[in-house]
Amino acid sequence: MRKQSFKACGAALAGIVMAAGLLTGCGNGAGTNETSQPAQGSGTSQADAAGDSAQESGAEGTDTEDGGQEGELIPISFARTTDASIESNIFAQIDASWEDNLWNDLYADEVGVQVVYKWVATDGDQGKQKLNGAIASGDIPDVCQVDKTTMKQMADAGLIVDIAPYFEQYASDRLKKLIEDAGPQCIEAATFDGVQYGFPFVDCDIETADMLWIRQDWLDKANLEAPKSIDELEAVMKAFGDIAGDGAVGMWIGNTANIPGFFHGYGVYPGYWTVAEDGRLQYDKATADMKEPLAKLAQWYQEGLLDKEFYVKDDAASIEPLVAGKCGVVYAWHAYGLYPLQDSASADPEADWRPFSIIPSAEGAVVEPGIRMATSSWYVVSAKCGHPEKFIEMLNLYCEKSFGDDTAEYAKYINPGGDMEGLWRLSPVSLNTPNKNQITTGKVIAAMADGSTEGMNGEETNMYNYCKANLDGDRSLWGWNIEFNEGGSQTVLIGYQEAGNLVYDEFYGAPTDTMTSKSGTLEAMLDEAIVKIVSGQMSVDEYDSVIESWKAAGGEQIVQEVNDWYQTR
Repeated sequence: MRKQSFKACGAALAGIVMAAGLLTGCGNGAGTNETSQPAQGSGTSQADAAGDSAQESGAEGTDTEDGGQEGELIPISFARTTDASIESNIFAQIDASWEDNLWNDLYADEVGVQVVYKWVATDGDQGKQKLNGAIASGDIPDVCQVDKTTMKQMADAGLIVDIAPYFEQYASDRLKKLIEDAGPQCIEAATFDGVQYGFPFVDCDIETADMLWIRQDWLDKANLEAPKSIDELEAVMKAFGDIAGDGAVGMWIGNTANIPGFFHGYGVYPGYWTVAEDGRLQYDKATADMKEPLAKLAQWYQEGLLDKEFYVKDDAASIEPLVAGKCGVVYAWHAYGLYPLQDSASADPEADWRPFSIIPSAEGAVVEPGIRMATSSWYVVSAKCGHPEKFIEMLNLYCEKSFGDDTAEYAKYINPGGDMEGLWRLSPVSLNTPNKNQITTGKVIAAMADGSTEGMNGEETNMYNYCKANLDGDRSLWGWNIEFNEGGSQTVLIGYQEAGNLVYDEFYGAPTDTMTSKSGTLEAMLDEAIVKIVSGQMSVDEYDSVIESWKAAGGEQIVQEVNDWYQTR
């Protein structure tokens, strides 16, 4: 089967491991199909209510054209879920809260906004319940962060505005460049009937690609080179078993047998919609192309190269062999060095994990790594918000402090270091960028060569200092060095990008009607069969009948709906 490759643009990397969010929720909001108009000051907002209250109480101030008062703060409401690490690492150390902190003070001083939280949920489930209730009542926060499904529900109910005019008029050059670098898909995914309802929390598409992590110290001990094919990987795993001894696991595999990089080496992309030979989109997990890689995994399971109990272990139990020195091969994402491989490096001073490009099923074959749109949430602005432009102005300010050249401002608002790391999460709005890790890696490698950090911003300087400290003996920072320095995971991703033969997940629209009602059951049908085949409870040839059952139960209808979207996107 011939796949369609995606030529990634030069700036397609994004921010590192943590992405702050207000709330991602799914709700069923009933309402009309009325579209909100983007005119500034339309609707009734908390800002209007606050102005009325101030006038009634005799508060002093000069009336402005929009009915507010000059010098008054404009309340803008948000919602979020509390973060245990913020509670322990920041609130326990300084006099601050979600409502009262240096970020909210900054927005008040420079944007004229009073940050108000409609709710701070204790966990994700509570947050979803609160958002569902807000959608049902039509009283959502002025700004909230949601997934595609919820965004579409809000748009259909007339609860949110077209954000594009505000972005065009008020966004800074830095913010506009950031969104431009992210590419058009994250905007297209938030556009319904020609109206852009969501502002993307941009993330890094290239960082969704898998890579192969291998213990280099064990390769050296076995006098082996890094494998260049699946057969060579098998030989490496057998040699590693001799080194690890009793309890050895050849390759890590999670309880769902979801190993994207392994399947991509066979030119198969489970969970992706790819372009088939007839030009239509197909769901790779529901194709016969799955059978060859599944047969190889089943063989490895029978030979003891996979954990015999992989399908009954939770995530914590499944990674124990990696940390305990019983496993030296794992397909994983770029930040795996930060966790859990940092635990392996801390426990064993000799553990030398290295990231490599994924390998083909046969030596000499061309590998096409799979990537997908990493942006999974969008900011939306309530139709009742009187000042949507303030949201854009807040983003401008956040980007200035986060991605600007002032290292002192970076240390003050983003990452002062030590236990206070993560201060940026106090901001009610935040963004990743699609290229900062690529840029940071290049600058770190250059600074390692000449010892100069001139021209590096706050975050870039921070990463350089982490890498250098690790090289100077601080083993606790090993994960940062294997992320950003020469030969690290970012250089693997940059290599993918430069090769330009990436396969993109082509479906990035809102879930179709049948997906919404049946995808959970249909996915479970395929996933259960995959686990049974790998663990020897089902023959690989039975996957054909599973695919037919999947189609009959609604999968064929989903394929049609996805292709209808594909033809009209």
